Amino acid sequence: MIMNGLGFVWRPLYLFPQFFEKKAIEHLLGAGIEGEDLNDGKIGEVMDKLYKYRLTKLFLIIALEVVKKYGVATKYYHLDSTSLHLHGEYNNCLSN
Repeated sequence: MIMNGLGFVWRPLYLFPQFFEKKAIEHLLGAGIEGEDLNDGKIGEVMDKLYKYRLTKLFLIIALEVVKKYGVATKYYHLDSTSLHLHGEYNNCLSN
């Protein structure tokens, strides 16, 4: 769902099982789970549960875990879950 939402896979939910046909699902999600288990019905259930849980709350929990794990400086912070913005100097970027 995340990959689809970010645009890496642009397919309707009913085609999700096809995407996972040749992927190592058990390594990603656990033993006994197969591509056909990740169908539009199951994905719809997950989306309903995420909505009820509140996406902003989930985003905040994940963001705080990332901050702790990677020691991200928090001198300045702002939570805006409606957009994605990166800024700064990146040593691994190509110069023009």
